[in-house]
Amino acid sequence: MPTDEIVKRVFSSTDFLLKKREEKLAEISKNAEKMRFIFVNRRPVTLKPISYMAIDGTESVDSRYDLLVFYAGAFGYAGRLERDPSGELVMAKDISIDLPTEVSMAIPMHEGDIADLTSEVNETPTEIPSLLMELSELALSRTVVKTGDVGMLLLDRSLSLEYSHLSTDVENFLRESSSVFFDDLLASVALSTIPSRGAVDTLGPQLAWQVMNEIRKHGNSWSEISSALGLSRPERAREAISWLESDVAQRAGRKLNSENLLGDFENKLESQLDRALDSVLFHPDGHPLCKGGKWVQKGDIKLLSFLVLRSLLKTALEKNILLVGIIKESSSSDFTQRALKALAAKKGVSDYSPKMGTDLAYLSTLSEMLDVKPPWRSLEFDAQYHGDSVPSRAFARGYLKLTSSSIGRVFGYDRPFYVVPPYEGWIEGNEDWEGDGVPDYVIAYLEPMAREAIPEALGYNYPLFLADKKAKTMQAEARRAYLSAIDLELSRAGLSFSGGKYRDMRKYYEQMRRKSVV
Repeated sequence: MPTDEIVKRVFSSTDFLLKKREEKLAEISKNAEKMRFIFVNRRPVTLKPISYMAIDGTESVDSRYDLLVFYAGAFGYAGRLERDPSGELVMAKDISIDLPTEVSMAIPMHEGDIADLTSEVNETPTEIPSLLMELSELALSRTVVKTGDVGMLLLDRSLSLEYSHLSTDVENFLRESSSVFFDDLLASVALSTIPSRGAVDTLGPQLAWQVMNEIRKHGNSWSEISSALGLSRPERAREAISWLESDVAQRAGRKLNSENLLGDFENKLESQLDRALDSVLFHPDGHPLCKGGKWVQKGDIKLLSFLVLRSLLKTALEKNILLVGIIKESSSSDFTQRALKALAAKKGVSDYSPKMGTDLAYLSTLSEMLDVKPPWRSLEFDAQYHGDSVPSRAFARGYLKLTSSSIGRVFGYDRPFYVVPPYEGWIEGNEDWEGDGVPDYVIAYLEPMAREAIPEALGYNYPLFLADKKAKTMQAEARRAYLSAIDLELSRAGLSFSGGKYRDMRKYYEQMRRKSVV
């Protein structure tokens, strides 16, 4: 194609895109002022100095002769927010915090065994390192909240979507296979119960979990349990367990013997979880992905990650630790296409659904149009607006912008509900219940972490930025170590290079030829 024709097409396409953007901006501007209620500026709250940890992960696959080496790790950056002379919270420069900061592994696999690990002969094993990285991040997070003195934990992933995707995949896995780590009935009960702070009077996973806890703590009659939890009817607790028995039977194909299991369920689950993590991550005996002569499948890793995430959620709620997932890139339109529709009618904007593509694009455009000064956050909403697979009344979602810099941008976040909404489909400002007050603390604690004047981190969470850089540095160092270890073991075993694959031989001699030419 001639150059002038290429230039002509580029001009035409660009002109089309600009006109479409102008149309969208014109549509947004019609209702812009009416939508100002979406944004909440930082409100005064009583803050105390707090310790925190930001956790990020890394993963890679390396090839060495007939081996693939899966590397995965999670690394944490710990710090404190302290008061400066003016009374403002700032990131402390000199700190000493006794917290675990690393979980990492390098796992060699023979290519002939990959089919057993992935369950499909033709499947590419590239998903395994990402699953192990996810498990490492969640396991490090759980260890920190269970053993460390930390007030806030930051993760570079969506908590609500992780819970949703993992629970769906685990449910499908258990229909077809048995776990090498957990009793299937135990795993099915975990899928059917969600840790929460406070009971709801609706049959479902949160109420079932609260009733189970009450049985474990006090073992009272059904009417006494209902009264202790503030339920509407004396038989509500028994109905919650009946619902749980039915849900578990449907998932596991087995009847739940609630008398033997429910009272000590969490202790049994935590005990099996500790043993499973030890065998894979912390103190593996033999190959970490081979248990009892059987290869651990992807579903096993996802089940382990799901139960670790569930344990992390439970511990954070029990200890009142602020658990926040930061979402850098999001194509989600949950707020604009779903939650905002429910709000619009009440706020006098009839059936308003902006056609801006994503929540981030809409909120960025609208906030600039209205000149909303950062730091600000959007109204929060129940993460279930993402879809039915996300559990209701478990996680809140929102968006925030922390700096007024021209390169500062809008980020998504989610976190657990620290007080359970009294009804499903909650959106801040839509009903009488105004929330649990946590989002004001989220923005107040995150804002000091976004002031660091480094272009790549400006407007983002600086501790997560440092955790990411730490992860990449540690991966580069570990890679040299584990590849050298494999070469050394092959040499000790007397395996010459000539026994390698054709592509390794070709690579070796091509490198030698290029060196000789130079």
